[in-house]
Amino acid sequence: MKKNRKLVLFGLVLLILVLTVSFVFLVPKISELFIEPNNYRADGANEAGNTIKIDDNYYVATTSATISTLYFDDFNGEGAKSLVEHVYKLNYDKSYIIVQSVKKNFYSLFSKEFNYVIVNRKNQKTITIENKDEFLKECKIKNITVELKAKNQFDWY
Repeated sequence: MKKNRKLVLFGLVLLILVLTVSFVFLVPKISELFIEPNNYRADGANEAGNTIKIDDNYYVATTSATISTLYFDDFNGEGAKSLVEHVYKLNYDKSYIIVQSVKKNFYSLFSKEFNYVIVNRKNQKTITIENKDEFLKECKIKNITVELKAKNQFDWY
């Protein structure tokens, strides 16, 4: 009888621990799906078709639920140049655009693998970094203080 009581108690403690950890990690992810951002949404813009305008030359075009690309266009007649594909998160300041891009497991909710890219806005040169810690160090060296943000936190056109 005491052995069963200990097993039940252990099971309850384990269940509470698992539920607590799940709650802490899953609630923020799930809530992002339902919170409407306070950003401008042009008519017809949605998760699978929108453009994020960074400035007159740089923009992120989303053409499906999983495909977003950072482009540079100087309007010289040659068309836009693709700089970073599979944009997942981004942000920018007056000198740089920073991007987290998916390099593997595009459709997975939990096991995506990422590259980090720093784009110099003056000359379109890109630095691709495989490791988040190295990316953060490079941002610090370049005095980039903005943090990566989800695409739904920007205005869509």
